[in-house]
Amino acid sequence: RGVKYEVNHSLSPIDTFPTKDNIDREGAVILFEPPQYVNGEVPEGMYIIGCDPFKDDSSTGESLASIYVLKTNKYPHSGYSQIVATYAGRPFLGKNAVNETLYKLSLLYGKAKIYFENNVGNVKDYFEKIQRLDLLALQPITVFNKKASYNTMQSMIYGYSISNDKVKWEALQYLRAWLLEEREVTEDSVTRNLDLIPDPALLQELINFNLTGNFDRVLSCVGLVLGLEEIHNISNRRAEHLEGFSEIEKEFDRLFVNNTRIFNAR
Repeated sequence: RGVKYEVNHSLSPIDTFPTKDNIDREGAVILFEPPQYVNGEVPEGMYIIGCDPFKDDSSTGESLASIYVLKTNKYPHSGYSQIVATYAGRPFLGKNAVNETLYKLSLLYGKAKIYFENNVGNVKDYFEKIQRLDLLALQPITVFNKKASYNTMQSMIYGYSISNDKVKWEALQYLRAWLLEEREVTEDSVTRNLDLIPDPALLQELINFNLTGNFDRVLSCVGLVLGLEEIHNISNRRAEHLEGFSEIEKEFDRLFVNNTRIFNAR
């Protein structure tokens, strides 16, 4: 089932930080760039999604749900690591309203894999109920486990856990490195990923960030960067694994990787 979008000028996106007291917290999706199509379809892996859900459905909670869609560098002709859409809000209908928005954004951007913090919210339960667990990214095991190989038998854990300050600090270092990554260098200037962020509220959060405050957008972007790092690590380790293989061995490897169910014991 496909998803299309229409511009609704009556909605009020939350695009400032700190959030104003009298603002409508329903929020709205902002598309900075619509999905790109090749032969009528959005290519697989062109986009990924990061999500920081909120804990419960209380209308008085301070946290907002935050979602970002990022264009990856899998298809260099389309651009590199660019935020293309966002949502921030705490809707009246609660967590499942956020999950529905997350689902629609994933479909709109070519079944983009969703990297989400699984300590809070009910993202996994929602996607399991609608039978779309295929849209959720598994735990990024290579990011925090430096010894993991590309074909490590991964347990079926969806999302990632920022379980303590050490893990949070390490995740933030990945985000910092991505923000400062140089995109274009000329004699007069250097353009970094940080300079190309189109969301003013995210920039305001980054400026004010500390380890004790509530910075939903920053933590949502952590999901994006963990996703990029996981994809990069798996690609590199797979290349190392295949180094020295003959062409027939590589073909058998592709067969097993792409058709694991065929070879499962019954």
